[in-house]
Amino acid sequence: IRCAYVHEGASLVGFTLTHGGGSRTWSDRGGGGALLESSGVLRDCMITGNSAVSGGGVMGGIVVRCTISHNATESRGGGAFQSKLFECIIADNVSSNDAAGAEQCTLHDCYIVGNAAGDYGCGGVRSCVLFNCVLTSNYATDGNSNASRDSLLYNCTLTGNYSPGNGAYFASSGDTFYNCIVYGNNPDGDAAWSNHDNSSVFYNSCTTPEPSQGEGNISTDPL
Repeated sequence: IRCAYVHEGASLVGFTLTHGGGSRTWSDRGGGGALLESSGVLRDCMITGNSAVSGGGVMGGIVVRCTISHNATESRGGGAFQSKLFECIIADNVSSNDAAGAEQCTLHDCYIVGNAAGDYGCGGVRSCVLFNCVLTSNYATDGNSNASRDSLLYNCTLTGNYSPGNGAYFASSGDTFYNCIVYGNNPDGDAAWSNHDNSSVFYNSCTTPEPSQGEGNISTDPL
């Protein structure tokens, strides 16, 4: 049983949502901690230790200044799925085979750290739009991206993301970056191929090797 269902126009403020679980039915299987309608709001909440098929922590709605941690999903968005997140910490969530941190979300001023995915998943975010976010210490045990995949990122920093053993080789795959830093990922791997693959596009950003797509980039170590 999930912890909370937040209707249109309703807000839930200052609660801890824990040990919830999404339904197993196809039409009602997301949001182990909270399932929100599009204008439903979670504010200043702790969402921890929940699970669901999609959106182990939260699914949908607007999430403000919340900590979303130690949630799990079998599929999409261990921390959050299809939500709008503002000033949130998304930490230590897991996904069996897709994005462990957030998927199909919009994130503003968020800190995405320590999320873990396996079976060709992505440790941090997938199919998201991010503004002024930091992604660090996310990892994937297999596949090809440990921080971000198929996302659009503005003024973000990706550093210290990694893959144990010979798993995912890149922090970024299929992303588009504007004014971002993507540097110092996979510190124990091949530095020449640790930050991004050739499918990522960079504009006015800092990364190495110098990307093949985009313009106005530099490869000098920013640290």
